[in-house]
Amino acid sequence: MPTNNRGRIKRFAIKDCAPIAIATVIRAQNFRKLIERLSVHPGCIYYYLWRGLLRPKFTDPEYNNDFAAWAFHGLHIYRYPNLVRACS
Repeated sequence: MPTNNRGRIKRFAIKDCAPIAIATVIRAQNFRKLIERLSVHPGCIYYYLWRGLLRPKFTDPEYNNDFAAWAFHGLHIYRYPNLVRACS
């Protein structure tokens, strides 16, 4: 679980409930039950697939999620290293 610099667990805040229901498929009668049932490992690839929908930002509109954008840009850099050096 994420902690602050004092080692305490950070508070959980729900900004919008629609993406949570879609992303987790977890049902709960109240917030306490939802928090008890939610558990995400920090290295989970599922988080990176949904993060783009849960957090507003301006990125490539061509890709639906962070993982797809990362894969394209990461593979593009290794496939065409001379082009990347020329542009930077």
